[in-house]
Amino acid sequence: MMTEPVIFFEGQSNALGRDTTGDKTIIGDVMVWNNENDRSTMDLVNLGTRWQPLDFDDRPFVGGGNSMTAHHAMELSEAIGQRVYLILNARGNTSIGQWFSASVEKPMLTRGKAILALALAALDRTSFDAYARHQGEADNSVSNSGYYPGRHAAVLNSYTSAGYMSATTPVIIGEVAAKYTNINPVLNGIAAADPRCRIVPCKDFNLLSDGIHYAGDESARIGLVYAGLQQLLAG
Repeated sequence: MMTEPVIFFEGQSNALGRDTTGDKTIIGDVMVWNNENDRSTMDLVNLGTRWQPLDFDDRPFVGGGNSMTAHHAMELSEAIGQRVYLILNARGNTSIGQWFSASVEKPMLTRGKAILALALAALDRTSFDAYARHQGEADNSVSNSGYYPGRHAAVLNSYTSAGYMSATTPVIIGEVAAKYTNINPVLNGIAAADPRCRIVPCKDFNLLSDGIHYAGDESARIGLVYAGLQQLLAG
């Protein structure tokens, strides 16, 4: 059984949650690090100061959105009967190239490391127990999707080199909406090639009218799948 695991979740706006409807009942025992997300600039400001109980209307979430990340943590806590800690680093409409590109660490990766340093130190820990990512809408172009596997690997390598994860840390990544026909096969290919990785098959889940963001209840369903895959990978 996992003991009080720490989840590090990164992504775009779907990771934050844009729809405020759907079930947002707090279940389980979840603590979240209170950094700010969806900042207009990717700087090293508002990196968080404390762990606090999960609240959809407070940091690290934005605008009361029904977040798949919250449901991931809650469902995992319920399943294992343990407290779960969630760290979220996300920004809407942001390419993975803002994490890593052209052999250079970019601002979202730098920000992620800075948040991890504070959040893990507050727990007297040095690493997280699972890495989750829901991001790719901004990388659907032919060129960006082609670069994506290398950039994804570089992000994981960077966190590994910094000691925040190991070569066996579970990695769960989610599909984006079905209309993103270039990046979804790439995401599936990454998961198929990495034994520590699984894909959340959610491209056909119900979306809002914008055709991009998942409806609130679907975010809850997606979080449940993330939690189940983390348990599977953890053995």
